[in-house]
Formats: sequence, structure tokens, C-alpha cells
Amino acid sequence: MNSTPIRTFIYGSCVSRDTFELVPHQDYRILNYVARQSVIAMSRDASKLFPSDVSFSSNFQRRMVEGDWQGNAWQEITNNKECIDLLVWDIFDERHGAYRFDNGATVTRSSDLLGSELTEHVSKAFLFVFGTDRHFNFWKYCVGYFVKSLKNARLFDKTVVIKVPWAEYFDSGESTPSSMGTSAKEANNLYARYYDFLESLGFHMVDLSDYPVRAEPLHQWGKAPFHYTLDVYQEIIRQLQELGFLPHHEKRSQA
Repeated sequence: MNSTPIRTFIYGSCVSRDTFELVPHQDYRILNYVARQSVIAMSRDASKLFPSDVSFSSNFQRRMVEGDWQGNAWQEITNNKECIDLLVWDIFDERHGAYRFDNGATVTRSSDLLGSELTEHVSKAFLFVFGTDRHFNFWKYCVGYFVKSLKNARLFDKTVVIKVPWAEYFDSGESTPSSMGTSAKEANNLYARYYDFLESLGFHMVDLSDYPVRAEPLHQWGKAPFHYTLDVYQEIIRQLQELGFLPHHEKRSQA
């Protein structure tokens, strides 16, 4: 008998989205995927400051950046809250930091933003640099409201945080390149207290801290310390199964 697909909302990055490409399709259904939006930008609408003539290389990039400037992550979650069985949250896209305008509107310093004409529009905004005390304290404040909202919506116990270190080496043994000036070792040190804080709040965690993560040199999205080898995604799936959020598939032995 086929099990009911796990209705999944992904709030995170390609790490989570690529993981689910490896899950048997009958086991899950993606309700929505919100990427490249810091929790700092959530519900801090900057859409009135978004220029109408900015161009992007893909519709996906435009949709994610426009959504980020709207701060629409929580609204998208709310739109699906009655259906969500699993909310996957990874914080890889926090790595770039966030810009705050004078009116309090906040946007994520995403790679899509930096690769567009939007750089001119954020040039005078205040930059919260990832890893600094100022960023961490503002991020904690925003996470507090996110957690309260998740609990009020009865989604906290359905939320899983994906914790995977950046890979310092490719599967070939070659060192991974830095990402926007940050090496894997530096990033892992910076991320430590962010993950510690999420763990202290009682989130379900998929934790690969002790797993020998390696990056894939031929990854479809290019060379990066967070574009992993196949086994890393499989380990994420295994842990989601162990937590009870995805079904196990027992191998049948042949007579």
C-alpha cells in the first residue's frame, strides 16, 4: 500500500531542495520553496523600494528576490500551514548578511542581489555582516519571533533544521574555494553559535557535524563548499527518516 506523500515546505537553500530530489517522489510533495531570504528579512517589507526595471537571468531569481524584498517567507508558510507535514529550514543563505534601510525595511544580501542593478539601491543601507555580534543578536531577535509564530501555527514540532558543515575538501582531496571571501573553515566557525542557538530552542535537528562531508567537483550548481557529494544528501535523508519525517523503505530479500 502506498503511503500518503509528506507535504513539505522548504525554507532554505539548494542544499535542502537538492536533498529532496533524491527522495522517492511518491514519498513527498513540495508545497513551496522559499530560498535566499534571511529570517531577518521576514515580514520586513521593502517592496516599495524595489525598482521596476531591474533584470535577472532567470524567472526563479526574480521570484526569489522579489519575495525577499516583500519579506514573504512567513506569509507563504501561513498560506500552506493547514497542509504542512514537514517544514525544512536551512540557514545557508544567512551567510551573506542583510541590509536594513532607514525605514526599517530589510533585505537579504543574496548573490542574486549582488549580481544585479540592486547593488546601487542598497549602497546606503546598513549592512549586518554575518558572524558579527550585531548580526547575530538581530538574527536571534528575529528567530524568536519566528519561533513564536511557528508555535502559534502549530508548526514548530513539524520543523526540522538542517545543520551541515561546509566541506573543506572536494571528494578528490582538493581544497574547496571560498564563497564570497569566506572559507569553509571560517564559515563553520561563524555558523557554530547560530546552530547552537537553534538547538537550545528545541528544534528537531538533522546534524552532520560528525559526518565526513565532501564537496562534489562536478556538482550541477558548480564548485562550492556547500555543493556536496551524493552521500551527504543521502545522510540528510537517513536522518529525516530516523526522526520520523520521511518513510523508510525496507529492502526485500529474495527467496
